[in-house]
Amino acid sequence: MADLPRTCLEPFTPPFHYTACDYFGPYKVKKSRNTTTKHQGVIFTCMNTRAVHLELAVDYSTVEFMQTLRRFFAIRGQPALMMSDNGSQLVGAERELREMIKGGNHEEPKEFNAEKGMSWQFITPGAPHQNGCTETKKWNAEKHTVRVDDIVIMEDSNSVHGNWTIGRIINVYPGKDGRVRNVKIKTSTSEYKRPITKIVIIYPAEGYED
Repeated sequence: MADLPRTCLEPFTPPFHYTACDYFGPYKVKKSRNTTTKHQGVIFTCMNTRAVHLELAVDYSTVEFMQTLRRFFAIRGQPALMMSDNGSQLVGAERELREMIKGGNHEEPKEFNAEKGMSWQFITPGAPHQNGCTETKKWNAEKHTVRVDDIVIMEDSNSVHGNWTIGRIINVYPGKDGRVRNVKIKTSTSEYKRPITKIVIIYPAEGYED
């Protein structure tokens, strides 16, 4: 096994100094009483601390990804390195940001923002394990069975964007087939009963495997 990359072993850097990003989903979102649409989740993971920042994209376009990136920058600051796969919207975003810098080097796609010291690194096509910190988070979220003590984000249509309600599952309610479809969540202010379709696990009770 190869040594861990330097970006995963920088103890004196701020969170998200080295960041990996990827898409996950889709998720059905209710637009009106009789209309639903599909939105995509965007996960930003600190490569050093494994801290997670989540955003929602209405589609796969470069323009929409640019919006999620701006929101991420506004809250977390601009990282020194952004790592991603070669998705067209990610490549397009990197190109657009690079071309915003007057006199940018168009022959070197990795260095698109030398002025602020940020670079973008694309993994080798067909090698998702190279973007492992986001792939691991996605795999755990998709395969994990909801259980007591999971830490989750609750969907709340009335919440202000960026103000997520985080809580801990204190009870689960399996159906006749044994599958959990509803849970009780305790937050800092109250307790809520929610279907699992309205929550996102951000840290499972047993933790993530290294």
